[in-house]
Amino acid sequence: MATINVDITEREILYPDGNRVHRGDTVNFRVMGIAGDVTVTFDTPCCFTSPDPLLFTGLTLASSALQVETVSSSASAGNYHFTADIPDAARKKFPNWEAKRGDLDVTTDEPEEDARKPR
Repeated sequence: MATINVDITEREILYPDGNRVHRGDTVNFRVMGIAGDVTVTFDTPCCFTSPDPLLFTGLTLASSALQVETVSSSASAGNYHFTADIPDAARKKFPNWEAKRGDLDVTTDEPEEDARKPR
C-alpha cells in the first residue's frame, strides 16, 4: 500500500503525492509552521479506520507534527472533504488565518502497481 502526505501550513494544504488514496493506504497528516493547536475534521463520514477529528496540540514554529491514519478497507469511493482550523485563542498569533479546506479522493480502482501483477 502507498503512503500519501498531506501538509497543512499557515497558507495552504499541500498534497506532495496527490490527493488520491486507496483502501489500506497510509495518510500522513503533517502540520508545519503553525504555533499552537490544529484540528482536522471531516465533513462527511471519515474514510479512516479511526474516527475523526485529528488533533495536533502544543505545536511550535520550530516543530512539526505528524499524525498517521489508514484508509479503511470499507471506505466508499468518493471525495472526503476536511477542514483544518485553529482555536480562537490562537488567532491572536495568526490574525490572517482562515480555515483551510481540503479533500481526499478515495478510489476503489486497483493501485497501478497491483494492476500490473499477473492474476
